[in-house]
Amino acid sequence: MADTYLSVVDNDDVVIGRQLRSIIHREGLRHREVHVWFVTKKNELIFQRRGPHKDTYPECLDATAGGHVEEGQDYMKAAVAEVSEETGMNVPRHMLTPLGKVDVLQEDAPRHVVNRVYRMVYLYRYAGEVADLKVEQGDGGGFELIALTDVLAKRGALINQLVPGLLEPAYAPVWKSIQDVLRV
Repeated sequence: MADTYLSVVDNDDVVIGRQLRSIIHREGLRHREVHVWFVTKKNELIFQRRGPHKDTYPECLDATAGGHVEEGQDYMKAAVAEVSEETGMNVPRHMLTPLGKVDVLQEDAPRHVVNRVYRMVYLYRYAGEVADLKVEQGDGGGFELIALTDVLAKRGALINQLVPGLLEPAYAPVWKSIQDVLRV
């Protein structure tokens, strides 16, 4: 992964500087990220399996698309860009439903990474087939359908496959918002 500059933000999500991604993660500096969840007509979530060479949580299941908000981007612009990069879909801004922003702290001790972020989360009602999504070369490991009820019930082997941050209390409002939007 390229070591790019990202905006560093304060506790109010105001940009206070810039720093290389590697330093941000090593020092636990607060920055911005996005998640986009694709939901099917059957209220199934489409998870992306992270590629085997990712620097954090390789081969774990994560949001359909997601990533850092680059310098000069707002959350929405980053979400649209990540969806295009990671799924091959060109989704118009107005089709993304904002679910809210969460304050997340994830530590991947074995890899010496501290990810302290404000993460804006969006939902997209996807009418296509999972097979139509294009896996991002090098970073993606494929897509999988999982029922929201299974995620909420934290069923079986699924728990060990998820990026740990998805199960943290800080992410609970996202699952609640998805439930509310889908009326599940």
